[in-house]
Amino acid sequence: MKKIMVVDDDPNIVELVRKILDLEGYQSIGANGSKDALVILDEYWKDIGLIICDYMMPEMDGLELVRNIRKNPLYNDIKIIMLTAIDTYDIIKQSMVLGVDDYIVKPFDPQEVINAIERIKEDEVKS
Repeated sequence: MKKIMVVDDDPNIVELVRKILDLEGYQSIGANGSKDALVILDEYWKDIGLIICDYMMPEMDGLELVRNIRKNPLYNDIKIIMLTAIDTYDIIKQSMVLGVDDYIVKPFDPQEVINAIERIKEDEVKS
């Protein structure tokens, strides 16, 4: 799998998720918020296969980030997992409608992240 970009405005969450990914053998890139993520995507989109992002971020929330990603045809193959404390039906539904591939609620078990990645990888093989 290509690199995984972890997007959160909390650097501790970015580091935690990156450590989980590292222990499982995945390469990752950290982004401190949505705007940082878009700058990184602009330059490294060919290397990124998956984005794990938070919903609640100050500059631009996760849904707006997903909208920006999904409207750029260069990013069509990039999968997205929302990792957030928001578990309302409305936000989960909006996320899925916009093209989020999986949704994990904080606090989370590290295995939930790995399981979500494995499901996405399995779906890619089936396609």
